[in-house]
Amino acid sequence: LIGLVNGIGVGVFRVHPLIMTLGTSLIGTGFLQVYQRTVIASGAKIPDFLNWLGTGLTYGFPNALLLFVPVAVLIVFMLNRTGFGRLLYSVGDNERAARLSGVRYWQVITALYVLSSLLAGITGLLY
Repeated sequence: LIGLVNGIGVGVFRVHPLIMTLGTSLIGTGFLQVYQRTVIASGAKIPDFLNWLGTGLTYGFPNALLLFVPVAVLIVFMLNRTGFGRLLYSVGDNERAARLSGVRYWQVITALYVLSSLLAGITGLLY
């Protein structure tokens, strides 16, 4: 959800990415402080599976590393072998040229922010 808000702000409304990210970060921090008070008061516990996934070992390797490797391979494949990866490179290299060649900049940026937010959320669950 946060990635979607950031992506729309940057891609559609042309807000500077740093300003948009800091703004949504402050809003998210406010929501989390309110939520955290209720979690601390109720004594919610982290599920054992998430604890094991983030800090456990499998065959001597950290589980986080075993999750990272396939995700990294998937991202490298996506960037090098798919049309979406080529769109990301085109927007990143020269936004104006990408627009003039027909790339829908706001859609690519929004998808990128959502993907980044998804990966950050998964990382947050593990640690």
